[in-house]
Amino acid sequence: MPFGIKPAAEEYQRRQHEVLQGLRGISVIADDILVYGSGETTEEAVKDHDNNISALLQRAREVNLKLNKWKLRLKLPSVTYMGHLLTTEGLRPDPEKLFAQEWDFNHETSSPYNSQSNGKAESAVKIAKTLLKKAALDGGDPWKAVLAWRNTPTEGLDSSPVQRLMSR
Repeated sequence: MPFGIKPAAEEYQRRQHEVLQGLRGISVIADDILVYGSGETTEEAVKDHDNNISALLQRAREVNLKLNKWKLRLKLPSVTYMGHLLTTEGLRPDPEKLFAQEWDFNHETSSPYNSQSNGKAESAVKIAKTLLKKAALDGGDPWKAVLAWRNTPTEGLDSSPVQRLMSR
């Protein structure tokens, strides 16, 4: 696949869907393959699951598909898969996703020229850029400018950045 022609992840997923097409009890998302079984009883579901795994392994042999043995999880009572928790009782949202909602996490995006997502970090970057520009214009040593900034107490605080860094 030539670089820049097709995104590799989408191409891989498309080929994986083609290769595994027609197999029952298999779900493919990205590079993850979920094998499941269904039935009226637990024994029927386990038997169906085992048959589906056998069919997957047979197909993988036929098309020379390499599977990562370190990612294998076999016959688990519950599985977290693509933001959902799959159990014998049914489908539920992933508890980690609920945690983020319960604590009201807010994902903010910002443009590079109007940064506002992490105020302190953005402020430090702005200060560093200004220091380096001034040092370049004055012909001074940029390292001395940074050293002076690190040793100067911050307005509103009684310590300098280096004192806070060293916990002194």
